[in-house]
Amino acid sequence: MGMMHEGDILSGPGKHKPLTILAAGDICPGDKAVMGLGVRSKTQRHGSDFPFEHVKSHLAHGDIVLANLEGYLSSEASSGGQRARTFCGREDFAEAMVRAGFNVVSVANNHVLEHGEAAFVESVRILKRAGLRVCGLRSRLDKYYSEPVFFDAQGIRTALVGYNWISVDRLGNADEHIAQSLDSAVNYSWHREHPVTAIERANANVIRDLRTLKKEADVVALVAHWGYEFVTVPPYGVTREARTFVDAGADLIIGIHPHVIQGAESYKNGLILYSLGNFVFDMRRRLTRYSMIAEIHVDEAKKTDVKFTPFFINRSFQPSPASEKDAAKVRAIIANSELRLASPVKEQVLCDDVLYRLHEDRYNRGKALAILDHLAGAARRPAVVLTILRKLWAAAGVLVNRLRGRRVRW
Repeated sequence: MGMMHEGDILSGPGKHKPLTILAAGDICPGDKAVMGLGVRSKTQRHGSDFPFEHVKSHLAHGDIVLANLEGYLSSEASSGGQRARTFCGREDFAEAMVRAGFNVVSVANNHVLEHGEAAFVESVRILKRAGLRVCGLRSRLDKYYSEPVFFDAQGIRTALVGYNWISVDRLGNADEHIAQSLDSAVNYSWHREHPVTAIERANANVIRDLRTLKKEADVVALVAHWGYEFVTVPPYGVTREARTFVDAGADLIIGIHPHVIQGAESYKNGLILYSLGNFVFDMRRRLTRYSMIAEIHVDEAKKTDVKFTPFFINRSFQPSPASEKDAAKVRAIIANSELRLASPVKEQVLCDDVLYRLHEDRYNRGKALAILDHLAGAARRPAVVLTILRKLWAAAGVLVNRLRGRRVRW
């Protein structure tokens, strides 16, 4: 793996240009942090192209341009319905993504089925109708568990496959619709019992898919919805699992979900990007607004290089080219993460339980800050007071359960 800072890889005479993959992180098309004051509310006023105004030129030159769609799209949202539903975006948001340059989205995540199967099915239909390829669906063929997406570009056949590891204990029958790993060696749920103790027995479906696709494509890319939120380094168990995926055939792993950026590392011939952070999201905390686009080049020899372009999500929830100060912060976060990934005592500095407690603390602080955000928005949208009351009621329920010795998520 080579880290690039400027310029492109140029092909020699008579050779193909390198395959270019542009990868962005989480895109939430709806309101999440404050209902009535989020991404969907901005698109209602300014149109669905609004979130991508400052990034179109940066997404124009990719053969494969992908992101994680953290939410769903609905025709009702376009007509003013679904006002109380989080993560719900306008129907024409899909077309705006295509105009911005995207050609594939992953839907294997913990919010895509937030409001049931019918809403999910409609959303996938909207995405496909707009011309977007959809990665992370549960395959209807016995040959695969996760339905792969194939691209043929620059003489290279690429297979993309997506999986979700997050909150699989509460998504009901979601694994009938999206690809999920139910036998992970890492515990991603609120309950701290480890479902699988031996990593060699974990992720059987993921490993099988990667081995199958390695025989069918030149480059195999895994879009992995994993890790702990709001922590800028991956837990050690995730790094161990990532390496088993490279051993099984993954040439590239694109990590999403933590809502903050993390570093990258190379292992054998594989490139592992642990988290690309948010890209279009209405989260307010500054750490969640540092963003980037990963530009991955793959040459004819399947040699992979990556360049990170820093962005910052502005107050209108648009990813914008980062200022010098914000770009330096993005680079510092990546450098610190990669320093810990390269540590000779990686197991200690990336300790799963320590990082989980940090995640838990930041998660709960974020919930408290969300109440303050709603209070600040109440003057413009009084209806958010009802959301505040619901959050306070939920907090009271958590307190009662914890007093009873039960650990439950707020």
